[in-house]
Amino acid sequence: MSQVIRLCRGQQGPDSKGKVTGTDITLQTANAIAAVKQVAEEAGFEMTDIVSVTVYVTDLNDVPKMNEVYRKLIPDPKPSTSRSSGRRVDRRAKD
Repeated sequence: MSQVIRLCRGQQGPDSKGKVTGTDITLQTANAIAAVKQVAEEAGFEMTDIVSVTVYVTDLNDVPKMNEVYRKLIPDPKPSTSRSSGRRVDRRAKD
């Protein structure tokens, strides 16, 4: 039996034209999830095939709003998820 693993990283919250969508974490989260979905589907996977997600935010105060969008757009069973904040996160996503 063979297994296929697809690693996807570097998805952020810009819109489809690559422009940052302002400081609205809910819109940025939705855009990032849409980007992941597109990459997954282009590789022949579904969102339910995702097993692990790491989220980096510039402000941990945004996590509750981000979680709300995440819960709506990521299907069950939810993948293992970790969240982190730090100065090295792309500041354009917040500024």
